[in-house]
Amino acid sequence: MSVFEHRIVAYGQHQAPRVNAHILDQGAAAVAAAGGRLFGAFTPRIGHSLNHTIILTEWPDAAAAQQHGACVLGGADGVTTEQCDLWDPTVRPIPGETLPERTGCFSHRWFLCREADWPRFLELSDTAWDNFEGVHATRVVGFWRSRRNVGPGLVEVRLMAWYKDLGAWEGSRFWAGSADPAAAAAHARFRERAGLTIDTAVTVMWRAE
Repeated sequence: MSVFEHRIVAYGQHQAPRVNAHILDQGAAAVAAAGGRLFGAFTPRIGHSLNHTIILTEWPDAAAAQQHGACVLGGADGVTTEQCDLWDPTVRPIPGETLPERTGCFSHRWFLCREADWPRFLELSDTAWDNFEGVHATRVVGFWRSRRNVGPGLVEVRLMAWYKDLGAWEGSRFWAGSADPAAAAAHARFRERAGLTIDTAVTVMWRAE
């Protein structure tokens, strides 16, 4: 099973166009030459400083990710990696998954739960999504378990979903009281999942251009 590298990079004011162009061109080519692929690059809109890009690359295994992950930045001046960790895919993304259309926004959310609750946490998420995607203008792209050590008996999970726009994201929240009764099945599962969640936070992003 492949491994994903999650890398948050920072740079100076008004440098996003230059840095993102490098990542999407030279960086993507370097990753491909090393046997990986650029899964996506994202710029923050809500919840993160604008002088950052979040990069996801996919690799055949952890050794390849650790050896070659930084090549996505090779030759890009004035860029600092603030965080880098590895993620193991679970039920999503499916092998060969690609990102939806370039329009719309992406939520990047992390969860913290207990190891003992992880199987149920995963089941609740997986069984909710078909209903959730059928009601809302959204698609769950990835649900990863992070390899980062966040404490004894704890699991960090990363969720990425695409939404048609910010209105679709806001309307899909289980606390928003969706007018569509078909949403009830998914939202009931999300409420149970919330009871297993120790902590969580979300950032809303656009695809880098």
